[in-house]
Amino acid sequence: MPNFNLGDASHALIEAGSSAAPALKRMLSDARPAPAFSSQEYMEYKKYQYRVCDYALLFLEMIKGNKSKFRMPVSPAERDALIKSLTD
Repeated sequence: MPNFNLGDASHALIEAGSSAAPALKRMLSDARPAPAFSSQEYMEYKKYQYRVCDYALLFLEMIKGNKSKFRMPVSPAERDALIKSLTD
């Protein structure tokens, strides 16, 4: 979960590097909700209202080397602006 906890699958995706980028870029247009189900993660989800495209944004930023600098904005509008910058 962005800004909270990344599991093993997330780390594996990041390690895949640029080979994962084309599929992740296609996911940037997917605004379906991406809820969490554990109680702690659900509280984080409620705050951010994560979408599939937000996860794609996170992984693309991590692959670009922004692992320690990138923080997911709370505002969907701010996230949408970041997503737009990756698709232009």
